[in-house]
Amino acid sequence: MLLGYLAIGIHQFLEYFAILNGSSIIYKVGLLSSISAMFFNLRASEFFFDKKLGSKQLLAILFLLAIHIFTREMSFENAHFYVRGKDHFYWGALWMIFFLYWNLIHFIYYLQNYGRLGAKEIRNFPFAALNISFILSAVYCYILGLSKKLDFLPACGSFEIVFDAPSIWCVFATIQGIFLYFYLKNYLASTSVIEYRKPAWKIAIILAIIIEVIIFLTLPIFSALSYKMILR
Repeated sequence: MLLGYLAIGIHQFLEYFAILNGSSIIYKVGLLSSISAMFFNLRASEFFFDKKLGSKQLLAILFLLAIHIFTREMSFENAHFYVRGKDHFYWGALWMIFFLYWNLIHFIYYLQNYGRLGAKEIRNFPFAALNISFILSAVYCYILGLSKKLDFLPACGSFEIVFDAPSIWCVFATIQGIFLYFYLKNYLASTSVIEYRKPAWKIAIILAIIIEVIIFLTLPIFSALSYKMILR
């Protein structure tokens, strides 16, 4: 969990240096750093449940993703309090699959242990590690995107949820540390006994894909992007 949070923090520093030096290489390393946070979070979950949940497969996918990122041109610019990337959609969509799968695994385990000691730790794990900042940034982005779509906030200018949301979330992630600290403190002091069953990982993957499709279909509602612009 700590390494995952550190990976997000490294992304923040590298975005700053990328803007300072105008370096796309530094920018790409920062992107990979933030995406790799999901590998560390999934490894933490494997340790938590003492079961294999696919972290090795995720690492292999990250390696292929690194090749893809470093072999294509990417552009970025400073925008308000965050960095706007112009090539985020594909890797962002892949990260979202990882994120949803990780959350669904915990949700399935939580349902299996509902009412037992330790269920609360299962439920709170992803929120303490990542979800609180993600929810806050998602609410911010969707409200801002919808406001722009309805002309409520013309001052938000060229805000685009697909291009801007990843870096906005990384900024919000700076507040996640306090929740991570208290969770780990309480977890280490806990004596809860959890009955671990085999996770329905196939169901988790299917549900993650379905939710991803729903998110993709609703993006044009909350952003000025068209499908043609997304898939260009």
